Amino acid sequence: MYHLKQIHAQMVTSVLFSNRLASSRLVAFCAISESGSLDYCKLLLYHTQSSNSFSWNVAIRGYSESQNPVEVISLYKDMLASNKMDVDALRPDNYTFPFLFKACGRMLLLNMGFEILAHVTKMGHYEDRLVHNACVHFLVCCGEFKVAEKVFGEICVRDVVLWNSLINGYVKSGRPCEALRVFRDMRLEGIEHDEITMIGMALACGQLRSLELGMELHRYVVKEMNFSLRLCNSFLDMYVKCGDIDKAKALFGRMNERTDVTWTTMIVGYAMFGFLQDVRKLFDEFPHKSNVVTWNAMIGGYVKANCGKEALALFQEMQAMNIKPDEVTMVCCLSACMGCFHLFLDFLSQINCEICCRYKYEKQRQ
Repeated sequence: MYHLKQIHAQMVTSVLFSNRLASSRLVAFCAISESGSLDYCKLLLYHTQSSNSFSWNVAIRGYSESQNPVEVISLYKDMLASNKMDVDALRPDNYTFPFLFKACGRMLLLNMGFEILAHVTKMGHYEDRLVHNACVHFLVCCGEFKVAEKVFGEICVRDVVLWNSLINGYVKSGRPCEALRVFRDMRLEGIEHDEITMIGMALACGQLRSLELGMELHRYVVKEMNFSLRLCNSFLDMYVKCGDIDKAKALFGRMNERTDVTWTTMIVGYAMFGFLQDVRKLFDEFPHKSNVVTWNAMIGGYVKANCGKEALALFQEMQAMNIKPDEVTMVCCLSACMGCFHLFLDFLSQINCEICCRYKYEKQRQ
C-alpha cells in the first residue's frame, strides 16, 4: 500500500488522475489484492471523478468477499444515486448484480435481495447466466427453496454450477432427500456432474445414514473420477455418520495426504462409537492439536463412556496447550462431573485457575 499511495500521489499531480483506466486499476488493486485496503479503495472511489462502472463493480466485489459485506448495500445505493445525476455514468450491469446477491446471501438479507432481483428485471439482466446463478445461490442461502426452484426452472441453460447450488443448499439445510431428487433430475437432463456434486451427494448419504448408496457412489468415484482429498474427506465423513468405522478406518489408512478435517473426522468417529483406546492413540498421533472441535470430540467420547476423570484430564491437557475452550467444551466437562462431587470441585478449581491466569495476563498488558 505504501508504493500504491506514492503512485496515487504522482497521479494526482499529473493528467493521469483523470484517466479512467489508470484510476480504475488503483481501485481494483485496493479492492481485491491481498495487500490492498478496502478503506482506501472507498476513498479513491468517492474522490475520483473518472470512476466508472468497472471501478464500482470491483469495489462491490471486494466488499462482498470481505469480513464486512454489509458495506456493499451502501455502495450500491450510492452507485444508483450517481446514476440519477449522470445517466451515462454508473449504470449497474450484469457484473454488478452477482456480487450484490453474494453479499445478500452471506448476510441473509432476503428483502434486500428481492429488491435487487426487481432491479435486475427492470434493467433487463434477468436472462443473464451469471446473474441467474448468483440469484439462485442467494435464495438457497436464505432458505427460500421454493422461489429458488421457480427461478431455476425459468433458466434455459442450466450448468453444473447451478445444479450444485441447489444440491449443496439442500444438504446444508439438512434436506438430503431433496438433494438426491435434484441430483436425479440433473442426471436425467444429461448434465455431467463434477467433484462439488459428488461431495454434496456423499454428505447427503451421511445425513440419510444410507451406507449402501454411499458405497455405490464411492465405488463410482474411485472408478470414474479423480479421487481428490476433498472427496476422500467427504466419504470418510459419510462412513463415520453411517456407523461403519471399519470402512472409515480403511479409507483413512489409504490416504496419502491428510488435513485437520481428515484427522478430526476419524477422531470424532472413534469417540462417537466408544473406541477409546483407538481414539486416544490416533489423537496422540495427530500433528496439529489446535482445533477445539477435536478436543471436544475426545472429551465428549470419554463422557459418553462414563469416564469423567479421563475427560477432565483432557480438559487439563487442553488448558496446558493454551487451547481456548468453547461452550461445547464446558457442557461436556460439566456432564463429566455428573454424579461425582469431587470431580465437579476439581473442574471448578481448573476454571478458577484459568480465570486468574488470564486476569494476571491482562493486568500485565495494561
